[in-house]
Amino acid sequence: MHRDRQLEILDRIVGHRLGGNTTDMYPDLYFSPTDAYNSPERYNEEINKIFRRTPLLACFSSDVADVGDYTTLDLMGIPVLVARGEDGKVRAFRNTCQHRGACVATGSGKGKRAFSCPYHAWSYRLDGTLIRPTHLEGFQGLDIDTVGLPPIACGEAAGLVFVSFAPGVETVDARAWLGESLVADYESFGYADYQLMTTRSTVRDVNWKVMFDSFCEMYHVQFLHAKTIAHLFRSDCSTFDDLGLHGLMTGVRSTIDELKVQPREEWELTKHAALNYHIAPNTVLIHMIDHVEMYRIIPEGPTRCRAELSLYVPELPTSEKAERHWARQAETLIHTIETEDMVMADQAQFAIDAGNPPVFRFGRNEPALIHFHEVVEALLAGDEERFSARQPKPVQLTARR
Repeated sequence: MHRDRQLEILDRIVGHRLGGNTTDMYPDLYFSPTDAYNSPERYNEEINKIFRRTPLLACFSSDVADVGDYTTLDLMGIPVLVARGEDGKVRAFRNTCQHRGACVATGSGKGKRAFSCPYHAWSYRLDGTLIRPTHLEGFQGLDIDTVGLPPIACGEAAGLVFVSFAPGVETVDARAWLGESLVADYESFGYADYQLMTTRSTVRDVNWKVMFDSFCEMYHVQFLHAKTIAHLFRSDCSTFDDLGLHGLMTGVRSTIDELKVQPREEWELTKHAALNYHIAPNTVLIHMIDHVEMYRIIPEGPTRCRAELSLYVPELPTSEKAERHWARQAETLIHTIETEDMVMADQAQFAIDAGNPPVFRFGRNEPALIHFHEVVEALLAGDEERFSARQPKPVQLTARR
């Protein structure tokens, strides 16, 4: 993140602290009907108009850094293979052999020269074209040139790889999707070189928005996480930047008051804040001083979703001590989320399915939460142009908690 932008955010935070511990506020309350969290009709509409139409974050560029590197994933019930070709270009395909439908790759790996189906050993080049079927005599007359892995629209920018299932779309303009502000931030952080430490996936019987809502406000930290991470943050003070379809919620760390005695030219944002980037429609990147947490919430039904946590670091550990540190870090994150945030999500979904409350009431002190739901509604209505990518637009109104 450029220095002037860091200082602008820090100035706002310090202003909140000096102003009696105020926080960024939205102009109005927001009421979200809870039938949007369990309606099959609404779910199908979200899948068709959002998840099968907009770009989805697939992985970091570093997951497929070199020629022959690949990763596989399940997105929206579609098996996806992402690989870097001999020309250095990242491509995505349906991970489906065109003979009998088996996956041609599993997990992730490096330096592949080709993908060979484990079922009958049909092999495919890194660009998805079929090299040949086995038992050539049995497949005489097959037009090999037409039997490659079906391509999925793909694009790369600022160290991130996106895919899209939108009909008729051949490539993803990832730079345009992110917008110049996010591209500038992620390029300055060096995301292209960040390395994956670990990934954990869990399936919960809750609507994907119930799960995503947990990442959209700091308000709960002081209460829900009182015995775990609350001491690390000032959850009564945060800022929010409207980045078009995306957003940045800056969570303030407990060390923030150190800035009172530091010269402004020595201020560093990531030492005193957690940067919670919301990338539409379903991903959160939390940038910390020494790592990035990627949370991807994938719908699997009206009241079912898969939550994936991936931990990325600037460089992989080179000692047992460092490995133990990151293992503890990952376990702390996972334990906190699974035993606190997800329990609240379970309870919220239970209440929704029981018919009360009829609406969720989002406070003005939850601007990122309101922004997320406004973006979802705009994408459903095909009105995303009103959220077109632009420079950061901070929420200006402040008030005491």
